[in-house]
Amino acid sequence: MKRPPALSKETLRLLSFCSLCRTENEHVDVRLMGSEGEIGVWHIRTKTCGHALLAMVLKNKELVSTVGIVTDLSAEDVRRMLCQRSVSLNDVLRTHQSFGDPAYLKTLLERTA
Repeated sequence: MKRPPALSKETLRLLSFCSLCRTENEHVDVRLMGSEGEIGVWHIRTKTCGHALLAMVLKNKELVSTVGIVTDLSAEDVRRMLCQRSVSLNDVLRTHQSFGDPAYLKTLLERTA
C-alpha cells in the first residue's frame, strides 16, 4: 500500500470525531483502508455508539476535502470491497435481464425458501 497523504491536525481531529454521538479522540477507532495519490479512504468506528463512517479525504496543496457516509460495514468488509473488481455496465445489463427471466426469479425464490 502506498504511503497515505500527510494530513493536518485539523483533518485528523475531524476524522477522530463521530458526528452521530458527538464522541471524539480515544473513543474512536480510525483506520486507513487505502490510498492513491492524494486520496485516502478511512474507516471510522465509534466505540461508544458503535456507528461506523467511511470517509474519503482528498488533500490538494492547501485544501482538504472530506466526504463521509454512515455505514454498517466493518473495516474488514471495506478492505474486501476495495479489492473487488468494479461493476461493469455489462454486469448491470445482465442483472437487469435476469430479473425479467421467470426461470431466474424461480431459482432465487427456491434458494430463499
